[in-house]
Amino acid sequence: MSIKGFMLRAVVWLPICFAVWYYSSILFVAPMARTLDLLSTTLLPQLVSAVEAYGNKLQVVLTLQAQDTSTGVLRTGDMLFEIDPLIYGFCVPLYTVLVLASRAPDARRLGAWLIGASILFAVQILCIQTEIFKVVAIDLADKTQPLLRLPNWGFEAIGVSYQLGFLILPSVTPIALWLFQFRDVVMDMASGREATLP
Repeated sequence: MSIKGFMLRAVVWLPICFAVWYYSSILFVAPMARTLDLLSTTLLPQLVSAVEAYGNKLQVVLTLQAQDTSTGVLRTGDMLFEIDPLIYGFCVPLYTVLVLASRAPDARRLGAWLIGASILFAVQILCIQTEIFKVVAIDLADKTQPLLRLPNWGFEAIGVSYQLGFLILPSVTPIALWLFQFRDVVMDMASGREATLP
């Protein structure tokens, strides 16, 4: 398959894959919420009490303590914030487009996609978790610092991790996966040879 043929197939599949992903995104939020709930409540048990699915968004529940200025009594309350997992999820339809546009046997493409989708699910969990860390440790630092007691380098590490998760991993990972899984197809396109299907 030529590069031109690959590009034409990708252009055809692009709106279809993104539409299916967007309108079915609510189905993928529940398993993400369960995974992140286990992860966040284990890593930050003193702050995060739950991560829940809320439509096609995630809702993080924090349990915070504050002293009542009038009575001096220490009170506990919940604070909620939302995270939009779609910000990190576009890697799935992008990867799907690349796989569908590749000239390879259907069984190979399906197997590659199942492996790739599993890896991209893990990447999304990692990226969302870094955003939870960022909100808790940096955005809400005045409320959470007494419980976290992070050193300065800890804040820097969280900031860098969030930037990697927000800007780089969702964009680079699907392309890197596709290049690795279909490197023979890519080499055929680059050399102008027509890939033969068994």
